[in-house]
Amino acid sequence: MRFWYIFVFFFIFPCSVYSSEITDIINDADLHFQDRQIHEGKVLLESLSNRDDLTDEEKALVNNKIAWFYEELVGNYQYARRYTLKVLQYSLPAAHPSIIEAKDRIERLKQVATIYSKENAIVKNMRIGATDRDDAGNKIKALKQLIKDSPEYPDRMVAYHYIGKHYLYLNKYYRSYRVLSKVLKHRPGIVFLLPTESLMERAKSKWNHFILNVLTRIIIIGTLMIISIFLFLSRFWEWMSLSFLLSLPVTIIIWAIFLMSSAWGLNFLIPDQEHIYLETPCFIQGSPFSPGSEILLTIFFYGVLGILCSFLLTLATRRIEPYKKRIMINSSVLLLFFGSIFTIFYFNHCYNTSIFEERADSLFPSVTGHTYLLEQDYEPLILINPRAYPDLTLNNTVDKVFINWIKKQYLIISSQSAENIEKGSRKDE
Repeated sequence: MRFWYIFVFFFIFPCSVYSSEITDIINDADLHFQDRQIHEGKVLLESLSNRDDLTDEEKALVNNKIAWFYEELVGNYQYARRYTLKVLQYSLPAAHPSIIEAKDRIERLKQVATIYSKENAIVKNMRIGATDRDDAGNKIKALKQLIKDSPEYPDRMVAYHYIGKHYLYLNKYYRSYRVLSKVLKHRPGIVFLLPTESLMERAKSKWNHFILNVLTRIIIIGTLMIISIFLFLSRFWEWMSLSFLLSLPVTIIIWAIFLMSSAWGLNFLIPDQEHIYLETPCFIQGSPFSPGSEILLTIFFYGVLGILCSFLLTLATRRIEPYKKRIMINSSVLLLFFGSIFTIFYFNHCYNTSIFEERADSLFPSVTGHTYLLEQDYEPLILINPRAYPDLTLNNTVDKVFINWIKKQYLIISSQSAENIEKGSRKDE
């Protein structure tokens, strides 16, 4: 009798505890799913499926749960069927609940595929991107009609995903964002099937970009209109002197000198190549008159527009008293105006074409970091470090400025190498 107590304590009790552990993990995964923490719940289920110390009964329980996850939360019926078929391979009686559940799921998936074969064919064709705006519009109409005709279609969220995708193609960013948000709300696990979340973030970013672009243009146009009105009311032609007029070109010249000196000076602040963890190619050098420095000319013209606005605003508010009030008006308007025009500059020339890299070897990495313009040509790599390309073939380019600049760099490198060799020989002597 004592032997049976010992057997039950050492063998049956641990097995029951182990089954309880599996059940607890599955329950934890369910709690994550209820809290919309899909990734965390999926990780818990996968941790169980990778274990080798489970019994066939426990493996069947886990695989059925994973199959349920892919069927109900993701909508990946191929994966659901794959994990369900694993359950049927285990040595379990036909009347076992896991076997019955697996067979029911296989049958259900077959019925769904048969009943909604027409709808599945339509959705499958939507994987191909739209060729033009008319094509995108027609696909949206077809998907909306599908949802209207088949309200019980289990892959409605997939259809909505493609509606959002085609709205994004049509530059209807807000509609795209709303549709894709709805998809993630009703089926958060779809991120393991389709790039819904990334498309939603892209639509949101594009919508914010559009709003800021419109607002900045309204601010610029409104500011210029108000300045024009006050400029006319000030009757500046009656009192403006020649010295005041000459201050405009002088200020523009000062701006050009400041911009060029800043561009040259920043080259000394750029970190060494070995400390940069950027995906190449990226454009680093910005010295005036070097290949790739055209962006400086663009910045110069944006600055000239701001200076011109500042000059006209000064004329328009010349007779406003007291003096402190005039300074406050000028400062506020100019701050808003300069912020608007350089916001437009960023969207037109840096948005999605640049990357910000912090300075890793600095006490203030964000403050001393740099914004690098990404390029798709080989020139930036050469501009970064021409020493790494001593035998560059220039036959495939017709850019004379670029060719002359490269040859000039080679002459500098050659002369520096000769000086280093000469210094080394002197040391040896």
